[in-house]
Amino acid sequence: MDAFLEEPSRPERFFSLDPNGRQQKDGGLYLVGYTRGYYGETNGLPKKMEGYAEKNGLEFSGPIYNLYLQDELSVVDPCQYLLQVSAP
Repeated sequence: MDAFLEEPSRPERFFSLDPNGRQQKDGGLYLVGYTRGYYGETNGLPKKMEGYAEKNGLEFSGPIYNLYLQDELSVVDPCQYLLQVSAP
């Protein structure tokens, strides 16, 4: 979470929808947030997730996963790309 808060536009982990991909997200409970914007634009989502976790007594326990649910393949306007962030 520290790396995500410091440089949210430079994720260390990406999640692939390819089941044969080299990285798979572990099972478990995740705090999940969404935001719209071009690649690397998080619109304050890291701080919002951190604040929510603190307010609700949650602790982060692993890598943060970024998944673009909508990108240039499905959206014309890059400002409307949809990012899902999952934090265990």
